Amino acid sequence: MSIYVDDVVTPHPDQQRIAKRIARLSAWWSSKTLAQVTGATCRAYVASRPSPGGARRDLQDLSAAIGHHHREGYHRELVKVALPKKGEARERWLSRSEVARLVWAAWRAREGDRPAAEGGKAGNTTVGRYTMRHLARFILLAYSTASRPGAVLTASWEAAAGRSYFDLDRGVFYRLRDRRGLR
Repeated sequence: MSIYVDDVVTPHPDQQRIAKRIARLSAWWSSKTLAQVTGATCRAYVASRPSPGGARRDLQDLSAAIGHHHREGYHRELVKVALPKKGEARERWLSRSEVARLVWAAWRAREGDRPAAEGGKAGNTTVGRYTMRHLARFILLAYSTASRPGAVLTASWEAAAGRSYFDLDRGVFYRLRDRRGLR
């Protein structure tokens, strides 16, 4: 894995996130050899992780590291990593009206608001400062640009290396590393 980190991960623009996955893999696999990468050990790794989806992503990195090691000529045999099944695809997304209600609730929320008790009236809605307007803006940006939270949260107003950004003059949100505009 150290060869993979040096050759592939270090120059990668998303190296921090990949390095975290490699660190998790190293903690579990460091005492094992390539001969011990079997279906049983891969299933044991999946069982040791909190979610099968995260374990699958980690094992994909392990497979990439082993493939890189093989291509570089450090071992000859083909070593396969047994991946868990893919998770079910999401079948339901928020509708436009549900997003609008969510944004409106976040926009109106004030300090001291309490949810309505059973059969009662909602809490204090006329005093206090607005406490969730930033969340309403975030929801609008994520929904209108169809972007993942990370792209919205790391976005800046100016172009910067490795960050998504808003080009307000052109009305374009650049969320990809190669700066392809997505309208």
